Amino acid sequence: MTNQINTNGGNSSPQKNETNIFVYGSLREGLPLSPALSSATHVATCKSESKYTMYDLGAFPCILKGGETQIVGDLYIVDDETLARLDLIEGVPVLYNRDIIDIYGWEQTDVYAYFFTDEKVQANTVENGDWKVHKGLSNVSI
Repeated sequence: MTNQINTNGGNSSPQKNETNIFVYGSLREGLPLSPALSSATHVATCKSESKYTMYDLGAFPCILKGGETQIVGDLYIVDDETLARLDLIEGVPVLYNRDIIDIYGWEQTDVYAYFFTDEKVQANTVENGDWKVHKGLSNVSI
C-alpha cells in the first residue's frame, strides 16, 4: 500500500491511502462491473507470473494460487472508498479474499487481487488465463 504525503506547506489534511489492485474478470475495463472503478486510475493491462489457476464459474471467473497459468487483467490504483466498494462486490471475506498477486514488471510493488475462498473449485479451467478472450469478448490477448 502506498500513501500520498501532504506537501501543501504544512496545512494538515488526512492522508489518502491508495492500493494497487489487479482485476481479471467482470471488473476489467469495458466489462459490466468496470464502472465500479470509474474513480480509479487505470495503470495497465498486464499478466501475472505463471503460478495461478483461473476457473470459469459461469458469469464470472475466480483464481487460486497454485498452477502454471499467467492471469491477464487490468491494474488500477484505487482509494480506500473504491477498495471498500470492490471488497463488497467481491463478497470479501466469504466468496473471495484480497491478497498479494505477483505481476510481471511490478515485482517491487504490492499488488492485490481477489482469490476464491473455496480451494476445491469444481469448474472448468480457463487455460489461457484471459477472461475476455475465454468469453469471446476480445480476440486479442497480451
